[in-house]
Amino acid sequence: MTSRIAHDEPDNTRVDEPSTGARIAAIGAMLFFDIIAPLGLFYGLRAAGVSIWVALLAGSVPPAAHYAWQFARNRRVDGLGLFMISAILLGTLASFLTGDPRLLLAKDAWITLIAGVWICGTLFAARPFLYRLMVPIMPNKHVVRLEELWRDSPKARRVLRTMTWVWGLGFLLDSVARVVVAYTLDLDAVPVVNTVLIVVLIFALQAYSQLHGKFSGFFAALKKGEPMGDEVRSA
Repeated sequence: MTSRIAHDEPDNTRVDEPSTGARIAAIGAMLFFDIIAPLGLFYGLRAAGVSIWVALLAGSVPPAAHYAWQFARNRRVDGLGLFMISAILLGTLASFLTGDPRLLLAKDAWITLIAGVWICGTLFAARPFLYRLMVPIMPNKHVVRLEELWRDSPKARRVLRTMTWVWGLGFLLDSVARVVVAYTLDLDAVPVVNTVLIVVLIFALQAYSQLHGKFSGFFAALKKGEPMGDEVRSA
């Protein structure tokens, strides 16, 4: 996941703020290539009598192609895309070497495991994951206010770190659930159950963040400029 927050004193001037339409298109493309197309290919090929190996490999093609296309379009290495393609390739190679299709089905557990570890690791960085997550999707005035809160309010920093910790824990628990699913359920049921798991996880984490941000007063301070109650301006 990329962020324009690279230093302790970030630049709050956004050069090219994406439009709402561009954001919706990006989310739609991600949903199609990462969820809809893989599931459609897998179950379509299985219905046609194709082996589970071929169906699983075919389902890995759309997300890999999507990240490769993003790389070709942006002309730069995207950390998330590189990580996803590497996970797909390594999971496929490992399953071929062991002859176990369940290992290929469990490859997503590695993705959410590493994501969870990375999210928790940002607690020790200059800005935690939730700060980085919010910056690209907010208008400039809210980005400026977010930096003010981070700089001046210990309570705001605590809220962002707490939410980051919960997101990291959620992804770590998801990785455990994916291993259990891959090795206990019927092979044909695993892809759709894995999809349900990630959808439920994201919705649950979003709901938690909304509730925590609201009742802590953080969102009111961020969007309406209300004080957190403990802001201390630096001289």
